[in-house]
Amino acid sequence: MNDYLIRIIDVLCKKDGFVNKKDLMDDLNINKSKFYYYINELNSIIHDNNMSEIYDDGVSLKVNKLQLIQMKQLSLKDKYYFNLSERKDFIVLILALSIKTVNYRFLELFLNVSRNTIVNDLNELKKTIEIEYDKDKGLYLVGKELDIRYYVLQSLFRNNNRVIWEKKKDLIRKIVEQIGLDKSLLHKVEQIVHQEKDQYLSIENLSVAILAMYIRSLKNNIEVLDFDYEEEDIRTITERLSNLKIEYMPNEKKYLYLLIQSARVIPSTKQIKNQIILDFINDFVDGFNRIYYINLKEYNIYHMLKSHLYSLYYRSKYKIQLFDYSDIKINIVDNYGFNYLVNSIEHKYNLEIESEERLVLMCYFESIRIKDNCYINDKKIVIVCGAGLGSSSYIKYQLIRMFDNSFQIDIVDYEHLEDRVDDDTVLVISTLNIDIPQYVKSKHVDWINVPIVFKETDKKVLIDWLINNSNSESSNDIKNIINIIANNATIEDKNNLYFQLNKYLSNSQKNQSDELHLLDLIELKHINIFNEKCSLFQGLDLTGESLVEDEIINNQYIEDIKKTIKEYGLYCECFNGIIIPHARPHHNVKRPAISIGIFKNPIYVQQYNKEVSAIFVLAVTDKESHIEAFSELIEFLKDKNRYKNICSYKSSEELYFELKKFGGK
Repeated sequence: MNDYLIRIIDVLCKKDGFVNKKDLMDDLNINKSKFYYYINELNSIIHDNNMSEIYDDGVSLKVNKLQLIQMKQLSLKDKYYFNLSERKDFIVLILALSIKTVNYRFLELFLNVSRNTIVNDLNELKKTIEIEYDKDKGLYLVGKELDIRYYVLQSLFRNNNRVIWEKKKDLIRKIVEQIGLDKSLLHKVEQIVHQEKDQYLSIENLSVAILAMYIRSLKNNIEVLDFDYEEEDIRTITERLSNLKIEYMPNEKKYLYLLIQSARVIPSTKQIKNQIILDFINDFVDGFNRIYYINLKEYNIYHMLKSHLYSLYYRSKYKIQLFDYSDIKINIVDNYGFNYLVNSIEHKYNLEIESEERLVLMCYFESIRIKDNCYINDKKIVIVCGAGLGSSSYIKYQLIRMFDNSFQIDIVDYEHLEDRVDDDTVLVISTLNIDIPQYVKSKHVDWINVPIVFKETDKKVLIDWLINNSNSESSNDIKNIINIIANNATIEDKNNLYFQLNKYLSNSQKNQSDELHLLDLIELKHINIFNEKCSLFQGLDLTGESLVEDEIINNQYIEDIKKTIKEYGLYCECFNGIIIPHARPHHNVKRPAISIGIFKNPIYVQQYNKEVSAIFVLAVTDKESHIEAFSELIEFLKDKNRYKNICSYKSSEELYFELKKFGGK
């Protein structure tokens, strides 16, 4: 904990837990940006230690007596008590990497827990990884070496806060010393990786993984790794590592290659030589185009996605996990088409794409799919990242939701930042811990550092920036409203009130637009309930018949839907048993519309071993006009779990009444 954080705690203690923010800034002799940075840091450490964060009412900071005692202890103590998940991670690392015999007593002392706790922890671990005990060898891991290394990397990079991450690195440093190598080896490996001509998603994570896997190789070498690799890609790094007395056997050199590819960022100008990976990338791009009618290649983010998919292939193929994305929260369980797309690509390439990796992929897609083309003004926010990791897309996703399309939001890597900061840029949001470049300062553009996942303190900093930098008439109106309320009532959180009012007024403006909603696309006569047994394509004909009769679509549109299903399968399944098929319009659709067919005798599709209970034929004229209506349809089906009980409707009128009632919300 640095001096500024300790001084903030000391001031709070002296002031009995209540201090004016301006007074505290003056006392610390730091500017507003630096002040919020340190408050963010302190709240992160407090949160990591399962303590309540500092309350900020916009003017003052407040903590209660219990928080003061906890914070003071935190600033003084050097001990950390591990929870179950953290203990399990350390046990795996110790068993896999320690060059000494590991027995129960060793683990008791290291983790500061009882023998009984160690036994219980080991029993929990044995559910996922094989552990054996020998009187001479002690406790050790058994199984396929690639699987063991997968668990080691998982244990290295998950469940980390600042304290835990330092302790894991410290464990590796101590083992390095026991081996007889330079105790500053980790730092030197980082320097070597940094000197490489390529960029990496995380130099620190890659360096830790390289060193941990080298230590593991001293206990267990990988015997067989059968794949072709570009030896020139790692020749320089192996030569530099050999200068540090890190020598590799042939198969270990191949594994080092996999580690590097798993974290590598491919420049947009780089030609990918591996045809399998190129096909893998193209399948994602084509699939997204098929499902959402959005050509990713038309977006700047495409090059970042391509680079991410390149490294994702290696991580998934060879079970290498270098990152922890567990804080990212996007619901993809019911996402239209996305799971089907990933599952089909997984099957085609014999991969296992982890749920967390799926979330990161969804960040790219959501940052494009969420309608961010109806800005209130021309002002621009630029998100800058080290190399184009999907986390930057998640930051964009959070900003779109927070600022509700108030700004254009652009993502750029640091190398091209100067080209993107122009007269319309009002804010740079950075994940990089660097000094603010002079060209940003010269344009008087604000700069805010954020983590990948916004905590409440980060949101407060951003909303505070929005309040202080928004000169629009709407913003001034909101400030006046808040002042009027403040004169007559107590406002506990002015920032949140501003955010909610701004969102409400922004939505009011958008609701006056020509945006199509669900009820604009559905008519009672296009809702039908069928009792007869039929095939999938017969069901499509029955559901689309009313749209054909009204000349909203023609028969060719239905035939195009069938052709798409034949080629790509049930790409249009959004919930189990519910499909929303569509095709490219090609002048076969006059206007957007939806027809609904509910089948009391669910359609069994033998080819996919699926039952289809409902078909929603979606007639589209372009890639955007139907998006809001489609989103409302998904929400309607999720609300009250209607998608599970879709066959319970007794009449078309009953379903139409519920749609109208829901649309009224």
